[in-house]
Amino acid sequence: MSKPDRPGGDATEFVRPSLVRLKLDLEQLETELYDGFRRRRDVLDWMQRLCVRTLGRTRQAFIENLSRQFRGRFDDSRERALLSAMLVPAARDRDIEAGTVDELRERLAATVIAPAYHRALRHLRKDAGEYIDSAQESKTSGHDPQVQRFIAMRPAVDELDENQSTVLEDVLDGFDEPRDILEWGRDMELATHGEVDGDLVRRCYVEPSTRRMLCSDASADERARELFAATYLLPAFNRGVRDLVGRAGEQPDEDKDPSTGAHL
Repeated sequence: MSKPDRPGGDATEFVRPSLVRLKLDLEQLETELYDGFRRRRDVLDWMQRLCVRTLGRTRQAFIENLSRQFRGRFDDSRERALLSAMLVPAARDRDIEAGTVDELRERLAATVIAPAYHRALRHLRKDAGEYIDSAQESKTSGHDPQVQRFIAMRPAVDELDENQSTVLEDVLDGFDEPRDILEWGRDMELATHGEVDGDLVRRCYVEPSTRRMLCSDASADERARELFAATYLLPAFNRGVRDLVGRAGEQPDEDKDPSTGAHL
């Protein structure tokens, strides 16, 4: 027996699109992990995006363990193997079997991404807005998760993501002169939502070795900046987005032409 018609037509599946958007974002990150990364700094970029898209629910212990992958000397060969497994063969500094690569990447997905997704979903679900579109509106819905440009449909989180990406790229590229460190420091405070060590910028500027590393073109210093970012920025990025998400409100991105996905 057919169900009676509802007023206004049948509701579409886009009832709580922020939860679906969260799922889609995590699936994209998992695909990137399985494909591998072409540069060590791409691993850092991926980790930054993971922190934001899990709403700061990635475990701090894993982020801190990952930072040790970027050290020049390794006392634990398993840690070095993890970074190697995340890279494509041409980018590795050691040989590793294809089967081991697949296993380590899948283990990361199982032990890092999946639990973080679970925690993020449980946090987001209590504030996920419900939107019901009629059947006639299903093809033009502004609540379609596929067309949402904001992470978890929260513009403030999306803005933080952009700030973090810029700050990370800037420090990995290095600075032209020491004064640039001070300007970057202000941007970093914003990008970490104030969760970075309050003494970090001062140390970056006044400690000769750190200042030289941040303003150098040498290959060794490029590697050192990767370690710096992994050690000091990524943990603060994760803490910052975790704090922000508790304050950010949901905003559906309806200002699009659904037929093209372009913003109006």
